[in-house]
Amino acid sequence: MHFQGLVFSDDPTPLMNSLIQTSSQPPADTSIPLSASGEHARSGWHAIASEHRQDPTTEYGFGRFVRCVWPTEWLREQLGPYALLPDSALASCEISGVQKKGGQWWARIPRFFTTIGVFWSMTYQSPLWQSHGLFDAADEAAVGSLDLGFSLTAHEPNLIVGPHGPVFYEGPKKVSEEGACRRFEAARPLMDLPPSTRVTLVSWHDTRPQASSPWDFDEEPPCSCVRPWRRKSYGWDEWGAP
Repeated sequence: MHFQGLVFSDDPTPLMNSLIQTSSQPPADTSIPLSASGEHARSGWHAIASEHRQDPTTEYGFGRFVRCVWPTEWLREQLGPYALLPDSALASCEISGVQKKGGQWWARIPRFFTTIGVFWSMTYQSPLWQSHGLFDAADEAAVGSLDLGFSLTAHEPNLIVGPHGPVFYEGPKKVSEEGACRRFEAARPLMDLPPSTRVTLVSWHDTRPQASSPWDFDEEPPCSCVRPWRRKSYGWDEWGAP
């Protein structure tokens, strides 16, 4: 599936790379101990085989993984306000291994606790441009020129990322009316960033898009943000992701 997000940062690449899984192992940007306890819960873990994995957002997965569960409140203290954590008392993720240091077991996990997809790209020149003289996020806007309301309505981003990490994330389901209100409230403080701060429209997928075969001339692309091989009168032309 294809999703869209807005990134408020002069360099969106490291932020998005920390949210994307590009190999069999999630990005291992930080370490947290396996043993932890909160006021009402404690951590736990068990090993699982690849065929029993519950994470549907990745096309990768072989060998053995460890499913870890921690108290969400404790995780927020460890990872900070930008971690993608549920509202429930417990949060879990699957990792490809653990490490023992100083007699204690540690888990290597993504910077923002979880990943959201396996492929991302920047999106330019949106056909939805109608923003009354201010810039849409698809047109290399900056905070000082962005039409925030139009960009949120036109692109319905499932993800909004500030300079330090995500401030809004809704999973694969379409953002609800309540979610749209939370999305606007999350994005509004980012408009107080320096006016020159870059705002980028990005696309990402929970499975890697497969380009059409060059022999399937009439086949439609698997997604609007992936342009497969097309045949032209003067030869072959490759249209890559934007």
